[in-house]
Amino acid sequence: TFHEVVGRLGEQGHALVLYVEDNPANVTFMEHLLGTFENLELVVAHTAEEGVAIARARRPGATGLRR
Repeated sequence: TFHEVVGRLGEQGHALVLYVEDNPANVTFMEHLLGTFENLELVVAHTAEEGVAIARARRPGATGLRR
């Protein structure tokens, strides 16, 4: 499950999660969900292009986007 994957990322120390999403409500949901994990950093990209640039520069441990 998503929760298990995020938990495993957090067990490895600090982890960066890149979330590509243009819907503010979904971003708020993810911020609340991932805010329960103190060693995870959520970075939000609002476009695919922005997401690719962030992924290349920051090398996240996980990336989430909708289809």
